[in-house]
Amino acid sequence: MLIVDGPKLRSLPKGDFSCLSGLTELRIGPFSEEVGLASFNEILQGIQQLHSLKELEVHGWPQFESLPDNLQHLTTLKEFRIYNFGMEALPEWIRNLASWRF
Repeated sequence: MLIVDGPKLRSLPKGDFSCLSGLTELRIGPFSEEVGLASFNEILQGIQQLHSLKELEVHGWPQFESLPDNLQHLTTLKEFRIYNFGMEALPEWIRNLASWRF
């Protein structure tokens, strides 16, 4: 599933993503610059329900200085790509995700 290049996109439906339980690849962003980190975290909250997800690509904004903590629960991921985050270092929890490829 691709949700990409939506400069006016400010939100996605909240809630139950279980109907997408077989989804193996997801690409999200970039979104409107009006989307703050809290809203961005909400967008990614439902992804935890995607137990078949193997590949995730996320586009943020330079003002986002951290990754959402809920990403650490995506233990089925094999490949994770991040773009346009203003982080100086990866979060500590990332070393616990041995199945991930960066």
